[in-house]
Amino acid sequence: MSADALRNVRVRIASGWSQEADARDALGQEVPLAGEQAVEWTLSSAVALAGKDGIPMNHLPAALRALRAVTGMSSLDGWNDEAGRTKQEILDALDAAIECVEAGDDR
Repeated sequence: MSADALRNVRVRIASGWSQEADARDALGQEVPLAGEQAVEWTLSSAVALAGKDGIPMNHLPAALRALRAVTGMSSLDGWNDEAGRTKQEILDALDAAIECVEAGDDR
């Protein structure tokens, strides 16, 4: 279910969020996306890792449509890395997308 994919992404972002680098370690240094030292991820990185976390990849298209619907974004990276963007805005968008998907409105 697409809502599960979004919840998975939300959990990852809630534990650590990054801008301008796919993944960062505890010191804020850029590290490999799936590296063990990674503790922060961009929105697109969290989505990319959903499959590694056991989310079926066919659940992601509807999840991404819901995110686009609530944010108006044309690019995950562009929206994530926009100057002034906050972790709370990312989490709020994920919450709104989860609500959309659960209501059957994944557009």
